Amino acid sequence: MLQPITLTTGTPESRHRITRLQAAHQAVVEERELLYAEADAFGDFCARLDQISCERNPSGSATPTATTHETITGQTTAVNQHGDTPIRDAYVETVMDTPHYDDEYGDSFWESLATEFGNEFATLLKQATVITPELKQQVLTAAQQAKTQRKRLISALNQEASNLQDANAELQAIAEEVNVIQSRPFYDCPINELQQLQTDLDELSTRCQDLADRRQNGELEPQSASSLKTNIRVPDYCYDSLSVTYPVLDVVATLSSRIATTNQRLTTILNERPSSR
Repeated sequence: MLQPITLTTGTPESRHRITRLQAAHQAVVEERELLYAEADAFGDFCARLDQISCERNPSGSATPTATTHETITGQTTAVNQHGDTPIRDAYVETVMDTPHYDDEYGDSFWESLATEFGNEFATLLKQATVITPELKQQVLTAAQQAKTQRKRLISALNQEASNLQDANAELQAIAEEVNVIQSRPFYDCPINELQQLQTDLDELSTRCQDLADRRQNGELEPQSASSLKTNIRVPDYCYDSLSVTYPVLDVVATLSSRIATTNQRLTTILNERPSSR
């Protein structure tokens, strides 16, 4: 758990806690756990597919209105156009059986299949009257791709969690230095000390800008990932439910504003000193 960034406001007893990076990190962790569960579920689905026996369709084409029988591990199972097939059972009992499925998706078998594998694929499976080796391989390949996509997104989320930790540590350090500067009795400080404080604030401002630049140019910016066959950006994927979509840049802006305000206060005090004119 990331520690909140604290800014002193007025007196040491008056503090402002910045928790946006905490919320972002928690969102990443929670989404990563869901993806782990889904990747495992698709792995289980693939294992179930391996156990399904196949038969050839003599006509070479699907007959949606027909009903055939499929032999699976010594048992005879009806296969019809409504999707009551071993493939459907395997999918429902693995992928759609994850604890979060209903809350996150809440769709039907065919809707889920179309989302994961595409409408054409769902239609093909819906019209199939027998499970041929070719059809089984198509399903297996699609399921393996769905698992791979989630693993790829998990990797991107791991990177983002690490990026948030690094950014939080750096912003914590900047905030602490700002608090130390603000704790100084400005009106009692000689001119040279006030000028040095301004130099320190300028350096802190530069560090904030450097962090923002690194976040935006890729070093600390989460990479795009592929999920459900759609290229997405991690901030849009994870942070749409948060108050801000770009939490690192938002905290940088908060600190930069505080630094600029403090620097302006020092400038005002310096301008009030007769010897500084």
